[in-house]
Amino acid sequence: MGADQLAAGATLVTPNRRLAQHFKSQFDAVQVAAGRTAWPSADILPWPAFVARCFDAIVTSLDTAPLLLTAEQESVLWDQAVERAAVDAGLLSPAQTAAQCSAAWTLAHAWHFWPRMKSLPLSEDARAFVAWAESYEAQCKRAGAIDSARLPAWVGAHLDDVDWSKPKTLLLAGFDLRTPAQRVLLEALERSATRIAEVSPQRSAGNARRVACVDANAELSAAARWTRSRLEANPAARIGIVVPDLAERRESVLRIFAEVLLPGSTELAAVDVSLGTPLADWPLVHDALLLLDCTRRHSLPFAHWSALLRSPFLGGAMEESSARARLDAALRETCFAEDTFEGMRRAIALTTVPCPQLLSVLNAFSLASKDATSLRIPPGEWGQRFTQWLKAAGFPGARPLDSIEHQTLAKLRGVFEGLSALDRVLPRIALADALSRVKRLAVETLFQPEVPALPVQALGILESAGLDFDHLWVCGLTADKWPLTARPNPFIPLVLQREAGVPEASADAALVVDRRITAGWMAAAPEVVFSHALHDGDRELLPSPLIAPVPDVALDEVSPEGASAWAEAMFAARNMEAVQDEVAPPLQVTGPLSWGAAAIRDQAACPFRAQARHRLQARSLEEPAPGLDAMQRGTLLHAVLQKVWTALKDQDGLFDRDEVMLATDVQAAVADVLRTHRAASPLKVQPRLAALEAARLKRLVLLWLEVEKQRAPFRVEAMEEKCVVQAGALPLSVRLDRRDRLLLGDLAERALVIDYKTGRTSVAGWDGERPDEPQLPLYLLADADDIAALAFAQVRLDDMGYKGLAAADGIARGIRVPKSDADESAEEVWQRQVDQWRAVISALGDAFVAGHAAVDPKQFPKTCSQCDLHLLCRVADRAVEPETGEGANE
Repeated sequence: MGADQLAAGATLVTPNRRLAQHFKSQFDAVQVAAGRTAWPSADILPWPAFVARCFDAIVTSLDTAPLLLTAEQESVLWDQAVERAAVDAGLLSPAQTAAQCSAAWTLAHAWHFWPRMKSLPLSEDARAFVAWAESYEAQCKRAGAIDSARLPAWVGAHLDDVDWSKPKTLLLAGFDLRTPAQRVLLEALERSATRIAEVSPQRSAGNARRVACVDANAELSAAARWTRSRLEANPAARIGIVVPDLAERRESVLRIFAEVLLPGSTELAAVDVSLGTPLADWPLVHDALLLLDCTRRHSLPFAHWSALLRSPFLGGAMEESSARARLDAALRETCFAEDTFEGMRRAIALTTVPCPQLLSVLNAFSLASKDATSLRIPPGEWGQRFTQWLKAAGFPGARPLDSIEHQTLAKLRGVFEGLSALDRVLPRIALADALSRVKRLAVETLFQPEVPALPVQALGILESAGLDFDHLWVCGLTADKWPLTARPNPFIPLVLQREAGVPEASADAALVVDRRITAGWMAAAPEVVFSHALHDGDRELLPSPLIAPVPDVALDEVSPEGASAWAEAMFAARNMEAVQDEVAPPLQVTGPLSWGAAAIRDQAACPFRAQARHRLQARSLEEPAPGLDAMQRGTLLHAVLQKVWTALKDQDGLFDRDEVMLATDVQAAVADVLRTHRAASPLKVQPRLAALEAARLKRLVLLWLEVEKQRAPFRVEAMEEKCVVQAGALPLSVRLDRRDRLLLGDLAERALVIDYKTGRTSVAGWDGERPDEPQLPLYLLADADDIAALAFAQVRLDDMGYKGLAAADGIARGIRVPKSDADESAEEVWQRQVDQWRAVISALGDAFVAGHAAVDPKQFPKTCSQCDLHLLCRVADRAVEPETGEGANE
């Protein structure tokens, strides 16, 4: 490492920040080993920071110096360069294109492709890039600015312009590949009397072995067990875990290593992951951005509002946490799928769940951000306003923040303060643009909280270069992933990239670099394990040819099964007693229950569902629908038909009205129903929606009345009639949609019970010991001697008509006598069917009262797909086979 040279004042430069931190730790360890208690810090820094420091030292002595653009300022100028041509170029994502241009610009200057590439034959993408780059370059020139891509060349050209403290000795570590821009600057430093030396740690090839695992998750589990066994042998061991696709697998790495290394802990980190996560994904920042987005006063999804209501970072969240959770549940039943800030404030004020502190916070936030959409001000001022608005909302709340939340809040404030740097390139912007840039910065800023030093590091490929460990495990080395495939930049001519030897430009160049990296891994620790997966789903995988020479050993030789995850260890040590608990306490019946047919229907579908829904009141939260949902539309249709038949009374009343009169009556009934519904639920039925719903209801009802004209004569005897039905030992209070008195035919003076349906129906749902739709057979039991027919009234534009069963034919098309193979009269067939229904419903009612609560879906998984209690019953864990339930082969 050159510790003596560093102690004498030399500067050590590395390709990345992690390697610089590694060398700093090594230097400090050397000082401690020498018995020192205090020493000057070593001058160790990554290449970008070294170049920027040289620039700062030079410009302080210049009369006129260029402005060094920040990354955010560069992004703005690229956005502007691309946006001007975005429409003509047909770009779907100008922001993403601008980011790609920035990367190509950096590559072009690092490898000295610019401006030479402009004289070559170019592809359409390359020509577009050149045009955008020239526009960007012109903007930089007008602003007197320089960016980080051109900084090494500028520093090299101005090294001797002023007298500044150049480094006397410059040590380089980890630069396996130097770009032309780096070489030119280093040569210029040498000409200016800076001595440059390469630091190459003495390494010897470690004991490398290769193992195969079932899949990618099994690799991580094996690596975690291996890590635990090494730490148990030596708690001070430095262990590296290289995961090539770390960005995608970061959460899996954290979870699996926590399960093995820190069983039972939910707060401590088990591994130091080199790659941070976007700042926008951290809860505190996520909620802050949700709140700021409300200032635009546009409609937002209910999920947005729900997250804000439950946020612990709003003022009053601690005191009102329970109330706000209840408020969230209540609003789901009344609100639209999308709503504005003012609409949501109105909805909160109208609910029966009081949250005064929440309303106060929202009012203060609304007042603070009033008229924000009409402003055009400098970005820095927007940053100040965002801070003020959040403060007005009590952000980040009264709850004490933990260490990570404190760091996250500081990072967010840094983003707001960083907006002031954009004042040089964006004089005045609107609110939408300011919010867009804050969100983009929060997404592009990778945040890794500072935590105590950990012995285990999870690294990507580039971060692992140059590091050494006591033990190293490298995952994911399959033939399709290693060596890396070529990924040339589409904006730079391919011939230039290949001639220069850009690693990503060709398979040959990538192979050279990846071989060097593989060799570096082999020498990075005394013990090295390379692993690869055997399967990716149904696809078989092979090991990378780069690790083929490494000895192949059995997995249990390097990752002992004894070092298992905590959950596995607990399961292995289990002492379980199986208890078959499928019976709830018997129901104490004291009177008719209001659950109606739903209790019988759920008992037939799954006994557990019936007990959980009706006795435990278990429900999932509603998901607001855009406008009215199917149930609400059905309720409106019921109400309109009730009003219409209250006026008509019977079929003669229907025939007495001509088309104009009937349309007028129906329209009046629709208007009255919607007016009543709007008064009860003003948030759901807005004027425009009410007009559309009125037209739909009028059309449906008029078409249905044409069906009613084709029936045998009848009189509507009752609508929405309440009655009590005895389902075995279970008395239920039910409400019949409609009861008609039949006036002619074999069933004259007997009744037809009708149930309105707007969905598709079938009388097959009444069959079997576990009927899918038992409500009409249940209603029949209220007065079985009088009722001679049951029918669904299916009111649908695409399938309008009756579907039912009766004691005789001739009532209406679609209502028939039950089928029978015996030589019986229609009345006998009907009575036998009624007896069957009574027996089935009584058995289901008795089972409900007795507390029968087995998790026994009628038809798995079909029955369960219509249930919202999966987390409660855990039916998937029971591995129910499809053929075990009734009707499985239907």
